[in-house]
Order: sequence, then structure tokens, then C-alpha cells
Amino acid sequence: MKPSQGRNPVPGDDIEKQRRLNEGKALVFPAREIVGVESGEAKQARTVQAKWLQDLVADPARTTRGPICIHNAIIEGSVSLAYAIFEHDISITNSEFTDAADFSFATFKRKCNFTDSTFLKKPAKFSAAHILCD
Repeated sequence: MKPSQGRNPVPGDDIEKQRRLNEGKALVFPAREIVGVESGEAKQARTVQAKWLQDLVADPARTTRGPICIHNAIIEGSVSLAYAIFEHDISITNSEFTDAADFSFATFKRKCNFTDSTFLKKPAKFSAAHILCD
């Protein structure tokens, strides 16, 4: 799933963003304005809580239930997805991770794409991760 496939930007409501993630639907946000400081309201509209990503692999098997497609987001909080199994595509592009992101020992069985995403506090960890398909 590519963000450029005509998906409309999602509303800024956290419940709607979380629902879309749980259903495997894309979260495509408007690009950050280059000029000036981004308003608090604009940042909130683009924010995805790290816990929501972790909840996608919360069952004992730590396996995703559907694809993850996020574009132009702020991923707020520490992402701990070590040992997760991504059965479907994961694409988090042009996004900012505000805290640590740990994908150590994760298995990516389908496409894995973090193009143009930045990890602001620490480099992301992909130690011993397995990418089985590109």
C-alpha cells in the first residue's frame, strides 16, 4: 500500500486514527509546512501514539494482523517492537519518531519501508532483524 494511491488524509481525531490502524488502513497526513513553526494543533493532527503500534502486535504471538501504512506522521513515544513478526507490509515513511524505536529480532515477512523517516532521539535498533521479502 503506497500513500500516493489517492488516500485522503485522515482526521485528527485519535480514536479515528487508532481505528484505521487496527483495520490495516493507511494513515496519510498532510506534509508538514516547511515555512514557520508547526502549530500544536497541526502536530496533534499528525501524531500517532507508539502504544498504538505496539498494540498491533500485543497478542502472545507478537504477530501483526494487517498492513501498517503511515505517512507524514509524528510517532510519539518509545516504540518497542522487538521480536515482533510482521506478516504484512509495514511502511512508515516521511515520519518522525520522537523516542527510541526498537525492532531488534523482528521478522519482516513482507515489504518493510522507512523511507525519509527520522529517529530524533536515538538511532533505530534493527539488531538481528530478519527481512524476508523486499
